[in-house]
Amino acid sequence: MGAALSMFEDWIEKNMAKISLYFRGKGANNLKLKCPLCGKPLHRRGFVGKFECKNPKCKLICVELKSGEVKFHVEPVINVKYDVNHFLRIEI
Repeated sequence: MGAALSMFEDWIEKNMAKISLYFRGKGANNLKLKCPLCGKPLHRRGFVGKFECKNPKCKLICVELKSGEVKFHVEPVINVKYDVNHFLRIEI
């Protein structure tokens, strides 16, 4: 589990510029993020800040960007939430 958590932290660090632009209301239309598990592009689901991986073999359900937080939903029912402003893990 520790390796997976560091993988999510590395993904946030790598995409911090894109994520911060999204939270400031800029660049939301052309935000191109890749899945932290399989590396395929994430697809935006509506206008609610959720991005899902369409790879059927991937265990990632969705990545949710909401009010300064990044939440990862992974099968089987694992949720990891990070506060982007202070870059700390809030809950698992």
